[in-house]
Amino acid sequence: MSARQFGLAEWGRRASTFYPRPQLRSLPGLLYFNGTVTFQPGCVIKFSNDAYLLMYGTIVCSGNAGSYSILTSKDDNLFGEAILGSTGNPTYSASQAMWVYYVTWNTLIKGVQIRWATKGIEYDTNPGYYPTHTVKYSTFEQCQTGIYANNSIVSLVSVTKCGVQTPTYFYNGGSLSGSMVTASDCVTDSDSDGLPDTWEMQYFNTLAHNGSGDADGDGYTNLQEYQNGTNPMQAVVTVGEPLGPSSRGTGIVISEIMYNPPATGFSPPNNSEYVELYNSELLAKDIGLYSIVLLDKNDMMISTISVPAGTTIDYLAWRILPRRDAEFAR
Repeated sequence: MSARQFGLAEWGRRASTFYPRPQLRSLPGLLYFNGTVTFQPGCVIKFSNDAYLLMYGTIVCSGNAGSYSILTSKDDNLFGEAILGSTGNPTYSASQAMWVYYVTWNTLIKGVQIRWATKGIEYDTNPGYYPTHTVKYSTFEQCQTGIYANNSIVSLVSVTKCGVQTPTYFYNGGSLSGSMVTASDCVTDSDSDGLPDTWEMQYFNTLAHNGSGDADGDGYTNLQEYQNGTNPMQAVVTVGEPLGPSSRGTGIVISEIMYNPPATGFSPPNNSEYVELYNSELLAKDIGLYSIVLLDKNDMMISTISVPAGTTIDYLAWRILPRRDAEFAR
């Protein structure tokens, strides 16, 4: 999922659609719209401090509980792409993640996941108008206030919360039907960082770490350590690439290199220089006519191992490629 960032510049638009993109889009903030605004499933919108999204036109929300439209802090790396300069430690960012501003018709906001906002959604309604504002199939996480309503009628349907200090706040009248209930996963992950509280306490003895951090600096995030069943306080060091499908889209990996072997005590081919390949795929692989280039520490070529035509590696098997062509027959 990609993300859009809202900063501190004011920008007005008649209409916009927010949807997932393959690349990061960074846009100025304090945005206001008087046309139709559409939130597609899977879109991620990130806010700088005190930014807000003000809408006084038609709102179309296409997200659902299985694929939320996400509004969160620019420092929240658990969703979307990491924003340049992100600290990875989100705090309250958006002043109002969604601000429905004095509209006179009924509105529906559904399928949104709002995180790290001072106010998740604010509704303002002029006296003498009675539109009903419905929030449905949505969740609020780590917000100071979930719903902030000024003289507004609000209906909540299947709305959950986690870590929200004030779920709903009403002033100048208005009314509320329904309520926010504590999300089921909030029982085990009270700070909504993707890590079970018991796991955090086991390894960190605090809930201060989050899923996007890397406590032991080994290149694996805390969330990846949890998913992999590894210790986030003990660095995982991998020499070379582990056996299995490689990051380059092939199942062939180098499993061993023999360089400058002892002159005595070993019989051919163990006294030869060679490269050992492993085929992690479930089909035999033809590696004939491929070459392996050997470089020194200055990236200068030492020699090349050329694989004869018709050379194969059986599935889940190893093959030794000796440095000297004459030894392929062994």
